[in-house]
Amino acid sequence: MKTGSQLARLAEFDKAVRAGGYPSAHSFSTDYEVSVRTVKRDIAFLRDRLLAPLVFDKERGGYRYTEEWFFGFGELPQLPDEKNRKDLEAVLDAERILQEAHRADLAAALQRLRQQFLHVSTAGTPVAA
Repeated sequence: MKTGSQLARLAEFDKAVRAGGYPSAHSFSTDYEVSVRTVKRDIAFLRDRLLAPLVFDKERGGYRYTEEWFFGFGELPQLPDEKNRKDLEAVLDAERILQEAHRADLAAALQRLRQQFLHVSTAGTPVAA
């Protein structure tokens, strides 16, 4: 895999944990071609900012969830071009910030915008001029 945005790494890390892969910071950094320190920051972000019930399982040598948890973004779709992908990541970041600020009304509006964006961009119609 190649280095991606933090959001893409978080989604992949979450996917690996859910799949029972018990990813460690070291194994994920190797697979994703980023530093162990970057992965540790991502893990801290998941746990501390997004409140993921993420713990390191010493017996398995990797991370797992202590309870069911919903990441909220799922896998990022393959979009026709890099500009649309960056636009989507910006919308997702803004949505997360609004949720953290307890602005559910604005977060819901952004969620609707994201769904429209995905519908148009994955249908092959240009989203941005």
